[in-house]
Amino acid sequence: MDQEAIYARVIGLLVSQRDLDLEQVLSTELTAYPPSMFQADGQMRVATGKATLKKNLQVEVSQRLITSPTSMVVDVSALLWTLEWPSQGTVDTFISVFKVWVNARLLEADVHLCFDRYFEYSTKSSTRSARANATRVHQLERKTQLPARDAVLKNSANKKQLNTLLCDAILSDDNFLQHATQNHQLVFTGENDMPTQVSKGRKSPRLDLASTHEEADILITQQAIHLAKEDPESHVRVVCDDTDVFALLAYYYLSEKLQSSLTMQSPIMGWSCIDVKETARKHSAIVPELLALHALTGCDSVAATYGIGKTTAIAVARKGYTLDQLGKPLANIVEVTEQATAFMGACYGITTPTSSMTKIRQKLWAQKTGKATAAPKLCSLPPTTEAFEQNVRRAHHQVAHWYSALSGDPPTLAAVEHGWEADDTNKCLIPRNMEDGVSYAPEHILKLVRCGCTSEQACRGGKCGCMGRQLPCTMFCTCGGGTACSNPFNITESATDHADIPDDSDEANDRAMDVDDEDDE
Repeated sequence: MDQEAIYARVIGLLVSQRDLDLEQVLSTELTAYPPSMFQADGQMRVATGKATLKKNLQVEVSQRLITSPTSMVVDVSALLWTLEWPSQGTVDTFISVFKVWVNARLLEADVHLCFDRYFEYSTKSSTRSARANATRVHQLERKTQLPARDAVLKNSANKKQLNTLLCDAILSDDNFLQHATQNHQLVFTGENDMPTQVSKGRKSPRLDLASTHEEADILITQQAIHLAKEDPESHVRVVCDDTDVFALLAYYYLSEKLQSSLTMQSPIMGWSCIDVKETARKHSAIVPELLALHALTGCDSVAATYGIGKTTAIAVARKGYTLDQLGKPLANIVEVTEQATAFMGACYGITTPTSSMTKIRQKLWAQKTGKATAAPKLCSLPPTTEAFEQNVRRAHHQVAHWYSALSGDPPTLAAVEHGWEADDTNKCLIPRNMEDGVSYAPEHILKLVRCGCTSEQACRGGKCGCMGRQLPCTMFCTCGGGTACSNPFNITESATDHADIPDDSDEANDRAMDVDDEDDE
């Protein structure tokens, strides 16, 4: 569907000096999916610039200046992308590669391996399904030929199989475990709620680390913070390059008032090492808002908003805008939405107090059209109040899970009441873009967007409703606005095609800098 079609007709009506109630028109999205937050196919806009948050805030430290780690908490999802992937070999061949890496780390420190979990009706469904579209499901066994890296790691079903095979192969290899865990402990956190610890070859459950959370990001954070609190003299290193984990570590380091050494390093050799302690201290003024602002401006389970990136959100937080209600399970959702509206309005440069995102949308339209000779792109306008509320609910749900990372159990907030719909056929969740019954365009505008011409040489003369109004035909017309139409709409010549992302946006910078969050799940 062409997201600009109805909008282009509105512009045409304005150009022809027709009497339109512009406020009423802009109070609707003018397309089936809110274009500021969704693509034309209904997929949520992905936060392509999540890494900018980390790059803007991280305090790096040379490994020569810090002590060796006493414990490592490893994001296995990120690690798998960096290990040698045998071009010829079986799954067992790769398991051997994985064992070599684990054994080498156990010579230095305790090792906690955190694997992804895959739940039905997950808020990760949208992101994971988008990544898996181009790959097929394989039936993996230890003796089967190992498919290409992308075929395994970009498909959730294949990756889940590999994770299970890795866990089972290592935990069943008593000789390997006896040798590898003589000096340091190995902790496995996989599909089971209870992690398994191996020390000197003996296996035992870690009751203190039990968690029913799905997200590996939360499991990693829980274990890293637990280790840091357990021994103030320890040095915990998180082997991960995920922006969500970075934000979680900074938030909890400050909120738990930790003093121990905590660093974060990519599994890619040679990449920078982040000092979480110094990062939390340097940005202590905004760290309490970090998880909320990160979610609201786009993460795996929350749509990003076109033109609004992480740099903008950080700047708004530094000006004193707060999101302290977002993610609090007992908070009133109306108050949560009002606070989020003020924050996002400031991101758009609209600081006049209002509880209506639609009002912000209308004001920004007036600003943009007053300064330019061309109309702005529809996607560059803020979402309507109704559409924005669904995204706020998704952010509220996500942040509530992050805030419960140390508790072991997620909050009792139903996803279907927070911006998601259940797809029982595929046992997954689909983002809700609007409440049922909300019109995506005013009825009188919908009546103007189409003609009923059906002849082979359609739309010639005054019988065509569009030509009679001096407006071009579109895909909504019976003629389809195609090659048979003598009055087609040419989107390349429309004024809406020449508008750029707002000047104060950091989206272009976000896209250029996003190199390390490709595998976030």
